[in-house]
Amino acid sequence: SKKASLRSPTTSNELSGPRITEVTDDSEEDDLVPYGKPDSDPEDEDEDSTLVQRNKPTAPVYIRDLIVSLRDTENYDRHSLALTSASSLIRRKTGFGREVSDNAEELAAIVVGLGDPFDIDRFEELRLQALISLILSDPQKMAPWFARTFFEGDFSINQRTTILSALGLSARELAGFSNDELNPQGTASPSSSNPSPTTPFPSKTLPTHLHALYAPPNNTSALTRTAHTLSNTLMAPLAARAADSLTGPTALKTRTFSSRLAVAARRKPARANALAPIAGPAFVFPLTGRWFQYKLQGAGVAYAPTQQPQLLAHLLTTLAIVLHAAGPTAPALPQMTRELWDVLFAARGPASIEAEEGVGSERAVLSALLFGALTLLEVNEAADARALVLDFGREVVETGQWAGAVVEKFPGGGGAVGLRWMGQRQGKESGRQESGEDERIAMLAAAVLLRTGEIVDKHQRLLVGEMAGL
Repeated sequence: SKKASLRSPTTSNELSGPRITEVTDDSEEDDLVPYGKPDSDPEDEDEDSTLVQRNKPTAPVYIRDLIVSLRDTENYDRHSLALTSASSLIRRKTGFGREVSDNAEELAAIVVGLGDPFDIDRFEELRLQALISLILSDPQKMAPWFARTFFEGDFSINQRTTILSALGLSARELAGFSNDELNPQGTASPSSSNPSPTTPFPSKTLPTHLHALYAPPNNTSALTRTAHTLSNTLMAPLAARAADSLTGPTALKTRTFSSRLAVAARRKPARANALAPIAGPAFVFPLTGRWFQYKLQGAGVAYAPTQQPQLLAHLLTTLAIVLHAAGPTAPALPQMTRELWDVLFAARGPASIEAEEGVGSERAVLSALLFGALTLLEVNEAADARALVLDFGREVVETGQWAGAVVEKFPGGGGAVGLRWMGQRQGKESGRQESGEDERIAMLAAAVLLRTGEIVDKHQRLLVGEMAGL
């Protein structure tokens, strides 16, 4: 019909073009159950005003503040922070005004007498560093003060030992040497690019925090470690010459050109020795003078430092280290040599006779005596071997005879056998900081015997004339 013809054609329901499709997923993971929020969050605990410490102590910036903080033994944070920053503060203030010099003696007395009620980590090292800084602030004033305090102060053996360590190590630093032995764990000092001979290989040690926890404590003082390192250095050429007697003359041995360059590269440039002009009046003479004074009064003194073998060994080691640091150019070298040789002769009798059957402290005295004698010979021969023979010929001969008796008495053989034994031990001991006390005594005695023998052979005519005049 006509109406049907006018009806529009049927349209399709499908649309062309982009489409939006909604995808529904009814397969939810019902096995994943979310955790409930805890009642308290550990991160929010610091926000509790009652738990936040708003009065945290700050490092002292003035010497008087440092003194007050060190005297405060009730506040752990303040006391430990003051001890930690003491050395750096003293060094920063040195040379600027009179703040350090006006308070040096009071501060030194406080630091020496410090106890450790809080069991502070590295307490002994921090105290020693502070004392070294005080001596370096004014050596001509503070070194004699510490020497007097060692004998006259009311301190324990440990505190007196710390005083001697501070004197010896400050003298070395004043002379330009590094004090890498301050690190008690035997690791390399951060200020030193070359690790020490006792530095353990990294793969052989625990991480730092675990090593400090589980490693056995090192009870050897910094001064003793310095003495061991120094004595090994002094004995190295002597042991090499002793080894030459077994392996043949040096002329038959070769050394590559690269090894000579390596030796030259390790040589340190010459530097001014600030210790040399003041070593005698500031360091050596105050110690030796009071030692003889207390030795004469020892029978009438209830407690004399000269009667303690541990202190005597430390004192002899300190004197030898100071003499070595002063070097052959020290103006007062003849006077220091006379003083130290008199001390060695006065202290060697009981040690040399009783050390074999005695306790470890007596053996430590004998070891210190031999170390002092070896240092005397090395420094004076480097200065003027002829003057050594002319001025101290009797002492050289007597020291050699005494060292020979010690070599015969202790393990390692006697005479030439002992010297060859020392040369054979050189390679075994080169990587060890400490050896058995008997072996160390035998090596030192053999070194002294070899050195005196060389001096006597070289200047035999002078010695014959000097001994005939006696």
